[in-house]
Amino acid sequence: MLICKMCIEKKLPPYTYKKKDFELKFCGECQDETQHLDYEVFKNKLFDVISNNYKFLRDLPYRAGWFYEAHDEDGVHEFCNLIEWLELGEELTEKLANDGVEKFGTELLVLYDDSLEEYEGCNSEFEWEHIQKSFKHEFRFFNTKLKDFLDHTFEYLLDNQNINQSLLNIISANTILYRGRSFDSLKDLMKEVNEDNLAIEMETENEIIAKNIRDKFGLVPSFLASDQRMTPFGISALYLSTDKMACVAEIRALVGQYVGIAQFSNRIELKLLNLNKLAEGLYPHHLDEDYLGKLDVYIFFKKLIASVSKPKLESGKFDYLISQYFFEYLRVKFGDQIQGIFLKSVQLPTADNIILFPEVTDEGIDSSFSAGNNKIYFSWNKESMLGLSISQVKSIAITTEIEYISHPRMKESTDWI
Repeated sequence: MLICKMCIEKKLPPYTYKKKDFELKFCGECQDETQHLDYEVFKNKLFDVISNNYKFLRDLPYRAGWFYEAHDEDGVHEFCNLIEWLELGEELTEKLANDGVEKFGTELLVLYDDSLEEYEGCNSEFEWEHIQKSFKHEFRFFNTKLKDFLDHTFEYLLDNQNINQSLLNIISANTILYRGRSFDSLKDLMKEVNEDNLAIEMETENEIIAKNIRDKFGLVPSFLASDQRMTPFGISALYLSTDKMACVAEIRALVGQYVGIAQFSNRIELKLLNLNKLAEGLYPHHLDEDYLGKLDVYIFFKKLIASVSKPKLESGKFDYLISQYFFEYLRVKFGDQIQGIFLKSVQLPTADNIILFPEVTDEGIDSSFSAGNNKIYFSWNKESMLGLSISQVKSIAITTEIEYISHPRMKESTDWI
């Protein structure tokens, strides 16, 4: 029995075979001459994949307990059901089901993933812990282990050396983005913006005010650039937010302080690596030939993004080292494909932050849409008085979410800690 490779790959991930396994034959379904392989070759490959990706329930005592005692059937399947769900056609399905009895019998199968107590952990995460120690305490600037590790893990996210399109966020030209600063008094804020008390109605004076706001709220000069989440001392990158309130939350303004929020915009379309999507990951197909390797990378990225997104603690001298390296790695490795990163605001989860690579603003920021042709400009409209918002922090609401400890298989929240 010969099977069309193209027909199979409409239902399953592509598998690796030897060239000698194929022969050209006309396929009635494809209406073309396609590569065909022998049923036995395909069957052996599929059964090997299932054996690697799935475990017998009887070999998972904790999961078996939930199945039999808590009647939790989620993710527990018989081999015949797995084959039927693939919808490979009646003849092939029946043949695989019959042959599978010899290998799998009537045993119940469970997909091996991180929801199981029996899961042995993410190998990439273990390796990453050792690499972080090496980066912090051994080799800082020429750490080949770190680069090689990231090169290897990112291979799973590339399509022909390009970042998978599903991981990108496209910011259309002329999108309004925000950047804020806090001041102890309104006088201090106005001194930065309009120290000479210029009349905004006058064209020349209006341009001076716009330039002041751009300079004071825009890109920090490199010699003044402080240690930030994604950039070390001396390297200036533009941090922006999609939401005004996120600016207030991110700069952690105190009660009584005044906050100025300036509007900036992009003259060009921006392609950004969405770390939110990277954290969600490209979860591998359960019958992927390299399922375990991809699962490992999926779990690693989920934890890595959570790590690089969290704020630095006062005592955390090394907290930003890894996130800074990660940002620079993306900048060097993929600077020709993306202009920065897009990630969820830790302080205001409903909003997102954008951090642009320094190359995007290496020629500076224009003081208005009509003044220049740089990639980023200050979005100022004197007629509508848009471009700078000023507010005072009256109070700070603190919301604490307690994450209860629970079993991964629990379907409802519990009240035990």
